[in-house]
Amino acid sequence: MKKQALSLLLALSLMSVPALAKENSADNFVRGKTYAGQFSDLPEDHTFYENVAALYEYGLSVGQADGTYGLTVPMTVGQAVIFAGRIRSLYRTGDPEAGPAAFTAAAIGLKDAQRVYAPYLWYLQAEGVLDKAYELKDRLINSGFHVKVDDSDKSPGWKFADCEMRGIPLRVEIGPKDMEQNQAVLVRRDNHEKTVVSLDELETKVGEMLETIQKAMYEKAKAHRDAHTYEATDYEGFVKTINEKPGFVKAMWCGDQACEDKIKEDTTATSRCMPFKQDHIADTCVCCGKPAKALVYWGKAY
Repeated sequence: MKKQALSLLLALSLMSVPALAKENSADNFVRGKTYAGQFSDLPEDHTFYENVAALYEYGLSVGQADGTYGLTVPMTVGQAVIFAGRIRSLYRTGDPEAGPAAFTAAAIGLKDAQRVYAPYLWYLQAEGVLDKAYELKDRLINSGFHVKVDDSDKSPGWKFADCEMRGIPLRVEIGPKDMEQNQAVLVRRDNHEKTVVSLDELETKVGEMLETIQKAMYEKAKAHRDAHTYEATDYEGFVKTINEKPGFVKAMWCGDQACEDKIKEDTTATSRCMPFKQDHIADTCVCCGKPAKALVYWGKAY
């Protein structure tokens, strides 16, 4: 099977992942702040003083709104999500807030944005999807496809449009809910049709769909060409057709350069193709009336 280009695109409503400072490196854990008694409930002789101070300096914790750290306050699920998101972002980018910051209210929706932990949750989910996307990329490359993962911080709409402009025939969309259901969505460029497929059958379905796209595009182009190809056996009809109908005109030619020059001068059309398989639609040249030697496709350049 002829392998064709494929784009693996992270099509999520939680799409934006920031550019990496140093990808997945412990070297990104650098203390960017200095603790100087910001938490009123953390005396220097406290058992966990060094630990809490380190969390603050790494940017992993900012404490409570009342100026305390909240040493005796149980951690909520939301706070745990925020903490995990900051650790992941620091490890990935060198900035504990860079990853979650990409998930603004406009990106995740106003309803979700009202929950403080939401951007961190979306970021963690997106990171999981990104790992899965690279796994799928490896699988598809091993099957002979050309694959690109778009892990830029652009919006999904921007990424979709970029795929369209680049002429990528098929994109694979996957998000957290797709991962839960072991599926992905294949989107065709030629007709924008979306098809849900099992990840277990991804390589097979991608191959089948690319073949389908190739065949459909070929048949569509061929039908368009045939519908815009005309015949002419006399010069008056030839000139009228070539000037009024876009496409090709099939006409016989004597082989004389002077006839081709006259046709170009009168209509701006030139010979475009002399097919190997010749049809004999007339005995004489469409221009001069002399015995014809070949059938030629004529057309204008636009």
